Amino acid sequence: MRSNVFIKSILRQPIRNLILALMIGIATFGAVLRVTEYIIVRGEIRRIEEFYRAVGFLTNPGHPMGAFNNLNFTDLAWYESIKASPYVEYVDRRRVVTGYLDNLLNANANPRLKS
Repeated sequence: MRSNVFIKSILRQPIRNLILALMIGIATFGAVLRVTEYIIVRGEIRRIEEFYRAVGFLTNPGHPMGAFNNLNFTDLAWYESIKASPYVEYVDRRRVVTGYLDNLLNANANPRLKS
């Protein structure tokens, strides 16, 4: 019976082959770990996305504060059209008004000002 060349090579260099086997094992473990993590995370995201809805808001990009400075708040046609959309489940109509204080320094408005 002829002896196998590959078996002789493995027996002659046992430390090298042990290190090679460990490296292949670690690489395989890492790949399996990442795939398993991806499958678990994807499943959990799909499960919890039924409970959470996307939240959005409307702004006017032309206004520096982003407020609706050109909308007429007494005319609610824009509100009714958004509320009637099948993509919108809940509408919360809040009006934001920017106010300015005269002769009073506010540290939150300009943090560079020291009292």
